[in-house]
Amino acid sequence: MAFFRRLMEYSLSINKHYHALPVVLTICIHNTTSYLMELSTPSSTLPFVVELPCVGWANSCYLMNAGSIAKHLQEIPLNPFVAVSHFLTEQKPSLAGMIHRNDKTIIMLYELAKKMFGDQIQVEQDAANSVKNVYNELNKRFSTAKQFLLEDVRDVESRKRTLDCFDQAVLYTDTHLSKNIIALPIRARAWIRMIQIKIRIGLL
Repeated sequence: MAFFRRLMEYSLSINKHYHALPVVLTICIHNTTSYLMELSTPSSTLPFVVELPCVGWANSCYLMNAGSIAKHLQEIPLNPFVAVSHFLTEQKPSLAGMIHRNDKTIIMLYELAKKMFGDQIQVEQDAANSVKNVYNELNKRFSTAKQFLLEDVRDVESRKRTLDCFDQAVLYTDTHLSKNIIALPIRARAWIRMIQIKIRIGLL
């Protein structure tokens, strides 16, 4: 319940400074506790959110998570609120990784992120390119070594064992590259975290 208590504290702080109770919107990017969901009720005005009790500390408190928006991801275009929630919960480092990559709101969010964190993304992209270059060079050397082996070693059994070793090495580098290049740029996730912090509470 620490999360729920923080919502109360943030809202009461706003009321203290501005003498008005806020309308709170929170987007949960991780699993929402069952206890918190038991407190929630479906919203009668916004079908993609649930409402939390907030008597005395907010006018309204809305919560969005992957579950609350699931049915609305089939709508084209996405509702802007659904798009923002989907953008944050998916945490994809690039637009290409998003199912709704053609949605105008999703595109806008990635364009904003690129403007804010373009330098960091470029650094990590350079690192990814460096890894690819290393892989390409290793692959060339493996191929050359295999060719020399076929030419120089006449014992079929010895040749087979060595070729199997080379093939396993190539398979390993292929697998490692596919897993890690997709994960880069790792620091590109920073802009997602920053946006998460900024919209943890939204005043409508």
